[in-house]
Amino acid sequence: MHSCIGGTMRALPLLLLLALAGCGQNDDQRAEALDFEPPTNMPRTDYRAALDKRFFRLDRNGNGAIEAAEFRRPGRAVELDADKDGQVTRTEFVDGNLKRFDRADANHDGVMSSAERDASGLFGRRPQPAKTPAA
Repeated sequence: MHSCIGGTMRALPLLLLLALAGCGQNDDQRAEALDFEPPTNMPRTDYRAALDKRFFRLDRNGNGAIEAAEFRRPGRAVELDADKDGQVTRTEFVDGNLKRFDRADANHDGVMSSAERDASGLFGRRPQPAKTPAA
């Protein structure tokens, strides 16, 4: 019988902590907490390395170029196809995406913060209105 009580007593602080975790939050605060993404900083060199990996993942047929059908958004292929030959080479892919990075890097420090990324609207995210503190 003592081991049952001892186990309950050890679990009690955890149960209290879980119960208190939701206290004092309204529905908007809980929803915001669920959508939270920690801020990030992406150096241009890391972004460049990620582009190489992404290029080879997108080049599904392995021919060294990405055709419009291999893009999820074919309009993106048109945007990156600098010589307009109907396919995006690795150089076109990397150069075009680095130009987007440079446009998003508002302070031109070679590091794109999540705030710069979101504010640019260039990476599938739209600028968010400033949040006002909950009353």
